[in-house]
Amino acid sequence: MAKFVFQGVDYLRLTSNDHGPVEGWMDVAEHEYMAEDRAGRRAHYRWILNYYGRVGEHIFVGKNEEGAMVQVSGSLANDLFRPLSRQGGRCSRIDLQITSQPPNGPSDYLHDAFDIMATAPHLRGKPSLVQINDTNYGAKMVTVGSRQSQLYGRIYDKGKESKLEEWQGYVRHELEVKEEQARDLHFWLMEEITREHMIKAVVGNYFEKRGCPMYWQDFDTRETPVIEKRTKTDATKLAWLSTQVAPTVRDLIDHGRGVEALTALLQCIASDDTVEELLRQMILSLGR
Repeated sequence: MAKFVFQGVDYLRLTSNDHGPVEGWMDVAEHEYMAEDRAGRRAHYRWILNYYGRVGEHIFVGKNEEGAMVQVSGSLANDLFRPLSRQGGRCSRIDLQITSQPPNGPSDYLHDAFDIMATAPHLRGKPSLVQINDTNYGAKMVTVGSRQSQLYGRIYDKGKESKLEEWQGYVRHELEVKEEQARDLHFWLMEEITREHMIKAVVGNYFEKRGCPMYWQDFDTRETPVIEKRTKTDATKLAWLSTQVAPTVRDLIDHGRGVEALTALLQCIASDDTVEELLRQMILSLGR
């Protein structure tokens, strides 16, 4: 059986239409920035995606006049996934990855994956865009789909990419998810206690549906969310409220402004009479 080294979140980007989450994000990032200070790395500030802030080795927190953004990569993204998300913000990109050891070596596996996926049945009547980066020293990477699309997959030789001895012989399967699909996936991962099992299933399902030969003998077969174009329903709207609005309301409640926060929220969308009725129903519901 192939040896699994790591499966987790490899990249996370959260954005906000105000500066509300910035203080919380900075509190989470402070440990990393302090570690860089102690290592003698000078604080570096610049613009990234129209947000200005401090650039760390694996984390960035920035803001502009209209809002804010945090992005974190590598193993730090997996470690800080929940702490950062709890501070608020809307997920606009999330990458999941699995690093493992194929039985026939990275180059042979990448060639096999490319040959099979390039001739696999088309999804929804459209061919998958499959490309390979090959050299006379062996294949380096296979990509699936367009980098501009909401879903983009890549499989690459981690040893060649990192040039580190400990990664020689290992392959990384990576799935990049953006926009609406990223928000849905982010919500599901926040709700899932056994996140690593879900990540293995989501990444595995993506490549398997495109014909990629899977060698994961302990592949988790539990039912998992299907990552596809988002359809707005009552469930997805409630999910958005719970992940994007709730953290700000919770913070106001902690500061003794809970009634004002709920009243302000309801008055944006309803009349005074409707607000009073909704508050009455909430009180009755909480008293049950």
